[in-house]
Amino acid sequence: MHEFAVSVLHNETLLFRHISEKGMYLGSVFGILAVIPVAAFRNVENRKPQRMLQLLGTSALGGILFALGMGLFKVSKISQDEMTDAMQDRAYRLHYNEGQNHVDKLSRIGMVGGGLAALFMTPGPHSARSMLGGAALGSACGVFTHMLSKKNE
Repeated sequence: MHEFAVSVLHNETLLFRHISEKGMYLGSVFGILAVIPVAAFRNVENRKPQRMLQLLGTSALGGILFALGMGLFKVSKISQDEMTDAMQDRAYRLHYNEGQNHVDKLSRIGMVGGGLAALFMTPGPHSARSMLGGAALGSACGVFTHMLSKKNE
């Protein structure tokens, strides 16, 4: 296990990237299942594709910030003596978990594809938030694809 650890910084980066991605998944799925339907029901303007992407982008950003906040809170509860080993252990398990690597790969492909599609489909002053919304939609599609394609265990 010890030969895996490149450095403490590498392990922390891997862990917080994972936390950020999980926040993106959380915000994306929550946005698709709750934010967009409620907003579309409340206001007809929210039914436009660009507006839906903006709402989804905001939801994804909220998920990322929430997950990072929770991650920082959890890490703050670990003593300094245990920090290096705890980070190394978690980074090692993330690195070698095939299921996690599969969902991350599909989600990242979806993020890039969805973000680029949104960029070209929704030019304008809100294109950055729309692009984040497209990336969030792609991320959620990657997670759903993983759930549909994973082997029965």
